[in-house]
Amino acid sequence: MENEVTLIVDEGQGQERRVAVRSSRFTIGRGADSDLALDDQGLSRRHALIERFDGLVRISDCGSRNGTFVNGRQVTGVAVLRDGDRISIGNACNLTIKCIIAACLSSGRAEEKSLPFDVAADKEVAEATPTSSLFDTLSGTPAIATAAMTVLVVIVVIAVFFAGESGNRAAHSPGAMTETETQADSNRQGPPSSHDEPESSTNTAGVEPVSIEQIEKAASQVMRRISSDSNPYVFPPNAVDALGDIKRKVEQYRESPALEEALQTLNRRGPEIATLARREGVEPYLVIYVALAVTDGGRTGQDTLETGRRILPELLSLRATFGTEMADKSLILVAAYKMGGGTKKSHPLLVSMRRIVKDPHTERNVWHLYERGGLDAEVYDFVVSFLALGIISQNPGRFGIRAAPLAL
Repeated sequence: MENEVTLIVDEGQGQERRVAVRSSRFTIGRGADSDLALDDQGLSRRHALIERFDGLVRISDCGSRNGTFVNGRQVTGVAVLRDGDRISIGNACNLTIKCIIAACLSSGRAEEKSLPFDVAADKEVAEATPTSSLFDTLSGTPAIATAAMTVLVVIVVIAVFFAGESGNRAAHSPGAMTETETQADSNRQGPPSSHDEPESSTNTAGVEPVSIEQIEKAASQVMRRISSDSNPYVFPPNAVDALGDIKRKVEQYRESPALEEALQTLNRRGPEIATLARREGVEPYLVIYVALAVTDGGRTGQDTLETGRRILPELLSLRATFGTEMADKSLILVAAYKMGGGTKKSHPLLVSMRRIVKDPHTERNVWHLYERGGLDAEVYDFVVSFLALGIISQNPGRFGIRAAPLAL
């Protein structure tokens, strides 16, 4: 079920106005280009952003002068909204959120979250489920508590017995290796090679491989974060090979302890660069993912946060040339950054695009440009790394990296 979200704007003197939040990314501010434009001098041109995805409704401040508050609490990162929450922005502008949400988050206060939508939804449900209520009920009286403990002991004994029986059956089943056979097989294989040693301290053991379908879905979420395009991103037919390239790059980075350290640092200090980016009207994830790609996921030893500060002016200049209102334009901007050169009025990539792109609706994307020779292998690899790092940062634990999901 799709979220139904309505903002109730308090216009004073008992007057209210209802505004439906129909897009997945809904901006509020004083600027006329905002989805909800409000005439309040206390508001910034782009003041706050409401996002809805996978059953959650979230709000973040866009680096405004006076801040954004939910139920009196200032939003410093991302806050999950629930039905009835009161949003305060500007000098005296109050909004009430009205939500019918698929994930059943219709009660309780808004909380600061640092998780991506899919992970946060699972965490919300887990936190709402009582884990000790059965034991608390059983232990209400001494007699019942004693009976409960007796039942638990019996269950444990039975479980241990069957576990032992299962192990014995496995050890004597056809095809099962004895201890001697296991040692002999190990000797046949020879001593472990140095290449078999893990490259990092990340926990990749037991992490399931990622399918192309999962890569495509995660990459689409990255596209949503790096542009103001609210439409779901659909990879064109000529990007089939690219999804495989992104998957291979993800597999490479999941072994990197440097990326783990970089993401931990960004989780602590990332809001600093996010505030700067939002003030300039640039999606902060675009800046951070480019910075991660520039530092090769932290492998170069450069400070990712400082790299983001350094590259922000250049990204702003390229944004004026290529735009970020659509996901494909944002990726072309990433390619243009890596390509370098040009002036504020022109860029080498523009020359290639004029030569190669005949149909802007189907060919104005990095996949077509690379296929037709408009991007070299190094630039293409940079774009692939950009997307792979964005995918991992959304849910590092899924890839065996001990860092919280990046939330700006």
